[in-house]
Amino acid sequence: MFLMLVVLFLLGFSAFSCVIVGTRTDKRRYD
Repeated sequence: MFLMLVVLFLLGFSAFSCVIVGTRTDKRRYD
């Protein structure tokens, strides 16, 4: 149960960081 929560947290964090990196690259591209 705890391991499952850790895996879900890591997946969510990686997806969130990917979104942040994507928005940063988009802003840099438009600039």
